[in-house]
This record gives sequence, C-alpha cells and structure tokens, in this order.
Amino acid sequence: MGCAVGDWAFWLWGGVNFLQLAYTSSSNFPVTSSAFQSINRGIPDTFVTQVSPSGGAFWYSSYLGGSAADSAGGIALDSSLNVYVSGRTLSSDFPTTVYGYSGGYDAFITKFTGP
Repeated sequence: MGCAVGDWAFWLWGGVNFLQLAYTSSSNFPVTSSAFQSINRGIPDTFVTQVSPSGGAFWYSSYLGGSAADSAGGIALDSSLNVYVSGRTLSSDFPTTVYGYSGGYDAFITKFTGP
C-alpha cells in the first residue's frame, strides 16, 4: 500500500466497505486529511484504512498508537458503519480517554465513528 517497511494487514468486507487493519513501522503510510493520527508515533503503530468499493481510493486512513509498540488484533463494523479496532499496546501515551497503563502490554479497543 505504498509503505516503506514492516507492514502486516488483514481485511474486512462489510457490504460496500473494505476495511484494512494492520500495523506498520513505515513513516510514509498514506493517510487521509481527516486522519485521527497523521504520523507514526511508535515503532510499530496500528493503522486503519477504509477503501472505496472499487479499491481505487482511500475513504479514510489513519495511524493509531503512542510512542511505543502498538499492534492491531481485530476489527469490526456495526450497522451504523462505526469501526471498532482492538489490539495491544506498550505505549503509556496511547491516545485514549479512559486508560490504565500497567507497564507492560495493555489491550485497547478504539471506536472510529462512521460517516
């Protein structure tokens, strides 16, 4: 997908929505102007991408992570087109509103609001 190094991904088909969830060590992963996080803050960071049905354009693409290692583990799409991402993080500064950092790997679940 135009990245430099260390990418892993899986896809979810949700009707007209192709969603990609992965992690990357790339600093040049393509993000959209509406991205929650436009830069890779740790090595690696999770990313989530919504691709047009034709596969020719990104509708949404964003990094997700803190300053340490973060990796995706699951993705879900609900009937309102909200995207839920789960994974694990070593980042004490993982972007969240409710978080208890334990000093090792912690689980996360993040919701991206649909259109």
